[in-house]
Amino acid sequence: MKIAMINASPRLLIRRNDTCTANTVLQDCRRLLRRSHLHDFEDFHLKTAYLSDKDKKALFDCDIWLLSFPVYMMGLPSHLMAVMQTLEQEAAERGPREIRVYALANMDLYEGNNAYPAFRMLSLWCEACRFSWCGGMGIGGGFLHRSPAVSQIALFRKHTYHRRLSVFAEAVGSGSPILNTNSTPDMSRKSYVLKHNQYYRSEARKQGLAALDITSQPL
Repeated sequence: MKIAMINASPRLLIRRNDTCTANTVLQDCRRLLRRSHLHDFEDFHLKTAYLSDKDKKALFDCDIWLLSFPVYMMGLPSHLMAVMQTLEQEAAERGPREIRVYALANMDLYEGNNAYPAFRMLSLWCEACRFSWCGGMGIGGGFLHRSPAVSQIALFRKHTYHRRLSVFAEAVGSGSPILNTNSTPDMSRKSYVLKHNQYYRSEARKQGLAALDITSQPL
């Protein structure tokens, strides 16, 4: 059983001290799958709407597609939707193929269940492609996975995220469907908002912006 590990984040540059959340959670899931003695992975990074013929062939050679992407306005990134249209056409040309699709969706919102509309979009797309939609996991508090400074505060081995991801990875490893699930940070909403604002103010200062630049409204 071959698993396609698909990072569908549009981020082009991934720095060591500020990694891409989609990639981070994908690697966490990979580690859990390896514990189940699964090692046949194929890596993809869909950062634009273009998909080469080589990548198309490699994708359709896999039995399971595990998508990891950020949620924008409770929906899918636009470049990912363009890739999905391409893959839908490719699936129609190739004929029926048993492919099981799972998804990890991250967002900076507190509640992970804000990813459910995106999962609905994926399930309808799978129906059109004659793939099997097998479930997704929404991950709230996405910035906590990007910043090592705050991840030490909010993430640890028994965190809700790790428990839910372990169950999700077990379903992926066995190829069985799972109900959509989600995780929220193990901290109060108030504490989360404070850390969230602190993180983005720090990022703004690195870009030479002042606090007034962040809060000001465009003309």
